[in-house]
Amino acid sequence: MLWGADWWEALTAIGTVSAVVVAIAISLGDAISNRKALKQERQKADERTATLVSAWVETNYIPSQSGSRYDKISVLKISNESDEPVYDVSVNIALQGPFRQIGPLAVPSPIPTLAPRTVRQWDISAGLLAHDHDESLQTFVEPVARIIFTDPRKQRWQRNYTGVLEKSPKEEQEINTGLTPENELQIGSFSRLNPLVIAMAFLAALKEEKDPNVSSFPGTLDPQADGWKKLTREAWAELRQQAFYYAIPTHVWYRTPRVAYVRLINESQLDEPFTPEKSGEFTVDIITLVFRGSLGWRVFSFGPTPPEWIEFSPGATHGPFRSYLDIEDEN
Repeated sequence: MLWGADWWEALTAIGTVSAVVVAIAISLGDAISNRKALKQERQKADERTATLVSAWVETNYIPSQSGSRYDKISVLKISNESDEPVYDVSVNIALQGPFRQIGPLAVPSPIPTLAPRTVRQWDISAGLLAHDHDESLQTFVEPVARIIFTDPRKQRWQRNYTGVLEKSPKEEQEINTGLTPENELQIGSFSRLNPLVIAMAFLAALKEEKDPNVSSFPGTLDPQADGWKKLTREAWAELRQQAFYYAIPTHVWYRTPRVAYVRLINESQLDEPFTPEKSGEFTVDIITLVFRGSLGWRVFSFGPTPPEWIEFSPGATHGPFRSYLDIEDEN
């Protein structure tokens, strides 16, 4: 009986140990499962805000004021449907057929904060007209938008042009100024409806003229900007000297539908390698252009002039961008 009792006790001990091992294994399995669940829940929480941030373009054709034609109105919208704000928001717009990026157009860059449950919008019709006017690049596909932002946990996100959400996107500064085939597509049509082309013509004439004056720039200076007539010969010479150091990037910022800013970057800075930390360190000057109806875009000033300091003909700013076709042309 002692022999049998010893075995029974041994078997009981083995059973107890096995039960403990099984319990430990179950506990470890539960811990691993809980850890995975917490990680997935944390990942979902991290993505919950980002998945509700988007940008898109809406285009509609509305009857003109005269009823004799249609105006093409395009609006860029950005939305944050989450319960948290997002920060440092930047938007870029692209056209298709062929694909080319044309910048933020009228959208401020960057937008410091996009509040929760918010939709903001900007009329980008004027900027698109500088590209749509080229009949060789006509497309029936709406423009697309890319948005990059930072969530409250300081994670950087991008919703790309196809709508796919990506974490930690690679960001590059747009500073290309050469006339490569890609940049020529980004420039848009060579017409009076394109402020970038007018700024390039102004800068080229300024470099070519040995003794520039107000008559040296036919078709580029704004006739309503009296400041050009007041420039002295010495001031023109100084402006010409500065022009030799400038290059023009291919993206225009439309402060309003009728006021555009074209940036001038010192060419010596283009030789320096770009890093995201240096994105705000480039020295930039501004050419301000205004839209004068049938005259197209004209250079208003060498420097950034706020829209509220620029005078337009009565009623010119009320209608859509091409409403000059329905009223008396501006002079």
